[in-house]
Amino acid sequence: MTTLTVIAKIKKELDDQGIFYTDEDIFDSLQDGYDELALTTECIEKVVSVAFPLTAYVDMVSIIPDYFKVFAIYNPNRKEFLTPVGFKHLESISDKWETESGTPQWFVPIDFKYIALYPYYTVAPTQNMYVFYSAQAPDFTSSSTLELPSNHQSCLEDYVVGDLLEQGLEFKKSLRIYQDYIKGVARIKLEMNRRQNSDRVKQLMVQINANMG
Repeated sequence: MTTLTVIAKIKKELDDQGIFYTDEDIFDSLQDGYDELALTTECIEKVVSVAFPLTAYVDMVSIIPDYFKVFAIYNPNRKEFLTPVGFKHLESISDKWETESGTPQWFVPIDFKYIALYPYYTVAPTQNMYVFYSAQAPDFTSSSTLELPSNHQSCLEDYVVGDLLEQGLEFKKSLRIYQDYIKGVARIKLEMNRRQNSDRVKQLMVQINANMG
């Protein structure tokens, strides 16, 4: 579903003939709702090929601009996935794990920007690593296609309609629509939580299988 299709549906729901709500109003609210949904539900999942860092700590946002949260990393040089672990695990191996080099075996998500690899390459390998991650919502254009589960895209429409009704001081209508939005968010979260990590990875591996050799 494209941005223009969604805007047309929202206009029909508002039914104000463009008198109170301009295309710009709808567009701005749509972007706000898209941003919120992507981060709240983590429903936009992607995989990208990036160079292995030659340090223990990696600023993911600097190399993947729409990065939000990693859930898998694949090393095609060894044809294996790195294992996600916590700091306690690494510290139980070595007090100086940050300085140890070698073939990466584990990764540690740190915060919204950084992850750590253990050990880490000091010389770039032949092939890049594949990062599987939850992404931030992209900026809209008039021809954008929503990167949301197709069976839940009405949730975004509810956000925009509720938001604009509130701006128009129609609080009773806005509250009713907002409650629908909250229910929609809960349904998306439930669907995402039900998906096994292996299933998420398998779906995205289809995109890069041709490059695996």
